[in-house]
Formats: sequence, C-alpha cells, structure tokens
Amino acid sequence: MIKFKDMSFKIKTILGVAFIESILLAIIYFTSINSLNETNENQIKSRSNETSSLIALWVRNGLLTYDVGNTEHFIDSLVQSDGLVYVHIKNDEGKTFAFAGDKKYLTTSVEQDYTLEQANRDGVFDTVKPVMVDDIEIGQVELGLSVEKLSTFIDDVSHRIKVIAIVEVFLSALFSFFLGWVLTRRLGQLKEVAIKVKNTGNLVKIGDHANDEIGMVSQAFDQMSASLIKTQIKLKSNSMKLEEIFNNTKDGMIVFSLDGTILTVNPAFMNLVNCYKSVEGATYESFVEMIRKEIDFDDYESVKWLRLIDTFKGIEDVSNDNWKIRFAKPNTRLLNVSQKIINDTETQIHSIFFFTDLTKTEEVERLKSEFLAHAAHELRTPLSSVQGFSELLIAPTVSDDMRVELATIINTQSQRVVALVGDLLDVSKIETEGAQNFDFQQVLVVDIVDKVIRAFAIPEGRETISVKYSNDLGTVNVDFNRIYQVLLNLVSNAYKYSSIGGVNVFVEHFETEVENNTGVEIRVVDSGIGMTEEQVSHVFDKFWRADMSGEIPGTGLGMSIVKDIIELHSGTIEVNSELGRGTEVVVKFYR
Repeated sequence: MIKFKDMSFKIKTILGVAFIESILLAIIYFTSINSLNETNENQIKSRSNETSSLIALWVRNGLLTYDVGNTEHFIDSLVQSDGLVYVHIKNDEGKTFAFAGDKKYLTTSVEQDYTLEQANRDGVFDTVKPVMVDDIEIGQVELGLSVEKLSTFIDDVSHRIKVIAIVEVFLSALFSFFLGWVLTRRLGQLKEVAIKVKNTGNLVKIGDHANDEIGMVSQAFDQMSASLIKTQIKLKSNSMKLEEIFNNTKDGMIVFSLDGTILTVNPAFMNLVNCYKSVEGATYESFVEMIRKEIDFDDYESVKWLRLIDTFKGIEDVSNDNWKIRFAKPNTRLLNVSQKIINDTETQIHSIFFFTDLTKTEEVERLKSEFLAHAAHELRTPLSSVQGFSELLIAPTVSDDMRVELATIINTQSQRVVALVGDLLDVSKIETEGAQNFDFQQVLVVDIVDKVIRAFAIPEGRETISVKYSNDLGTVNVDFNRIYQVLLNLVSNAYKYSSIGGVNVFVEHFETEVENNTGVEIRVVDSGIGMTEEQVSHVFDKFWRADMSGEIPGTGLGMSIVKDIIELHSGTIEVNSELGRGTEVVVKFYR
C-alpha cells in the first residue's frame, strides 16, 4: 500500500482538494436537506393543524345535531379537493360519526405524527384534533395529509444536490489535476535541472521568469546554481593547485587519519623511503616499519625520534618539534622531520608528517667549506711567495741580478693570484646567476673555433693546432664569449699537459638514432701525460689538478667552470684519457 508521503505532489494535490471539496459539499448537502425537511415539516404541520381546526369548527354543529349527512358531504368534498388521504370524525364515545377517504384508515388506530420521519413510514401525516364546545370535548377529528409528493420532491432535490456535488468534485479534481500538472511540471523542471547540476557540475538554468512563487524559486535556484558553480570552480581550482603542490613539492608528506591509518602520501615521500607501492589505507605501524628499515641506528637523534613515534599516540610527544634524522646506506640522507597535529573530525585528518631532504644542503655546506679552505690555501701559497720575495727584494745586500729574478717571481705569483681571483669570481657568478646573463644567439661554431686558433699563443717549439671540420655544421644557440672561454681553456690545458706535438680539434655534425637529436660535437685531443680512471673521476672537482706538483700553472677551477658553462647550454662534456697516451675532451651542443 502506497503511503501518503510516498505519493507524488500532483496526486497529493488532487486528493487534498477532492477531500476538502467533499467535506464542504457534504456539509452543504446535509445542511440543505435538513433545512428543506424542517421547512416542509413546518409547512405540513401548519397545514394539518389549520385544516384539522377548520374541520373541527365545521363539524361541531353536526356532532351536536347529529347531522351525519351534511358532515360526510363536507369532509368528502375536502378529501377530494384538498389532498387529504382521509378524514375521520369520531363522537365523544370514540365511535365513527363520519368518514371520507381511504377506507383502510377507518379501522386503523391513528396516532399523532410530529415529524416527517414518522409520516414517511406510511406516506401520510396523521393529525388528531379534538372538537370542543365550552371546553367540553364532544368528539375528535382525525385526518391524514399525503406526504408522497413532498417526499418525492425532497428525494428529487437530494438527488439533484448529489449529482451537483459529484460534478463539483469531478470538476474540482479535474482542476486540481491541471493545477498539479502545472505545478509539478515546473517543479519537475526544477528537479531535472538540480540533478543535471549535481551530475555534471555545469551551470544549467531553468529560465522560468514567471512572477509567481515557483518562478521566484526557480530564479533563486538559477542564482544559487550560478553561485555554487563559481564556488565549485574556485574550490576545484584551489584543490587542483593544492594537489599539484602536494604531488610536486620536494618535501615528503604523509597524512594520517584519526584512526591511525594512512590517508595519503606524496611522491616525494615515496622516493625518500624507496617505496614504490601504494600505502594509502595502511596502518601507522607499517609507516614506522618503513622508517625503521631506512633509519641510521648509529645516529643518536634518529634513534631517539624513532623511539618516540613508535606508537600512534607518540606523535603528540614530538609534535611542533623539528628533528634531524639520518638514513643509512645505501639510501644515505639527512632529513628534517616535523609533525603537525590537526585533529579535524570533518576531514578525518589527525596529523601530517613533513620530511625535508637536507642531504644536498649538507653537501653544499661541506663543499662550501672545502671550497673556502681550498681557496684560502691556493691564495696563501702565492701571497706567501710574494711576501717572502718582496722582503728579500728590499734587503740591501741583494744584488741587481737577484733583484731582477725576485721581481720576476713576484710578478709570476701576482699573475697567479689575479687568475685565481678571476676564476673564483667566475665560479661565484655562474653559481649565483646561472645562465641569466648569457647572451644566447645562433652562432657558427666555425667562427668560435677560428677565433680560438687566432687568439691562442702557441708555446715556443710546439706544433700549431690542427683543425678538421665536417660538412653541414650550421649554427647552434650559444653565448659566443662563454663558448670561446670553454674552447680556449680546453686548448690551453691540452698544451699545458703535453710536452711534445700539437693539439687536434675535430668539429663534426652528429645525429642520435634513439632520440633523433642533432647537434655539433667538438673534440679536443692531445698526446700528453694522460690520466688514470681515478684522476678522470675528479677532473671536474674544484681546485683539483692532474699535476699536483705545481710545476704546471693553473688554478684548478678551469674544468669546473667549463662543465658549468656547458651544462647551462644544455650540452654535455665527456673526458676520455689514458695514462701516458693523452686525453680527449668531447663537447656536444644540441639543436
């Protein structure tokens, strides 16, 4: 059975209006019938009373004189002409004196009727009236008025009212149906649009501009829908931004729910702990186990932190504190770990762990310290020489020839200091500015190589530079002066670290088969002292030199600067060397 609350609005409207209309019509019907009955009952009472009084007055003399003939003639004329069913005149002994009308009432005991309901039992309204003379009853008049026509009239009126009521209910139901259809059709449009907005998330307008209540609701819905869509777009945009930040930040993040399970993690955290399977939904204990596998148990602070967070409740003991923990080999890392307690029942977020990788920062600090130590050492050596030889130079006992020799040494060491300071400034500028101030242009590599050959001073007694170009070299997008600096340094090193012969430079076009890349390759080849594999691995380290004796001049920064410049051009540099056979440096620029 369908419950009323489960019915449609249209059916509820029809039933509601029909029910109210039925109640009202029922009240009208019964009120009308009762009023009609009362009116007719009063009329019939009045008529019967008047008729019986009139007859009693007329038959009084007949009873006194015992004039039966005239009496019967009188009442017979009344029965025939006045709608009376019968008239029965009785004397003071209760015996029949005269009678006219339906004979069955001659022997029937008659009782006074007071209501139409009593009269409707036999269709006759019975009235008994005494005949009085000087307050003495000399007889009585019994008469019956027919109520059949009245009953038929009342029934006919009742039937008409019922028909009218039925038609009224039908018309009301029909109007209710039409009204419900109009209302539900517009409400249905509102419902359909609401579902579309919900399912698609797109702005859909109803377009109902009527001034009635539903129209106003529809217009308010359109405004609300537009506002919600704008808000949704903003929220979605912000959510995407946050998700993008969460997924691409270098800091590892792991979020725990109120029950201790892992809600979400970002790729940075997965990389930090070398985990490549999904851990969302895993327990807090599994997180602790992941950390335990990586932690360096030789580091006191790391072990202390691990002991504090061993249980889920332990997070509160380390919240709002920063801890530096270390991972053991081979995943050696220094991490700064912080925890934030959220305890949000709406998002079910309990806490968030943040892991910042300080490994490179620590390495940079270490290299910075080493760099400063090397720089101080490299500067102290020539400056000490300048100081010592300058003191000898001013001594009065020094000969003129010795003064010239000392001045030459001081000049050489001064040039070394200037070169070292220049290289230090170059390293600092490249590391801080990168390629920001590079002047990139489409340049012919041939022009750069030719300038290097013209500008480089060939050492005395050495062969000139041999250059070989391939066809179709074209241009590359580089900073002319910086690449000139690179090639000049490579050619200078090739001559410094080879005592005989010349230097060969090969400039060729290349094309890779795998990635279909093209570009220009420059190879600088010498037949000098060469290097071991161990030495080659350090060739780009700052202040490292293949000749540690100091006989070959240099700052130890040249190859480091060369590598930085090449990489800022998105190029590559490779060193191939064999001890005692020479060295080949290969530089590639990609188009």
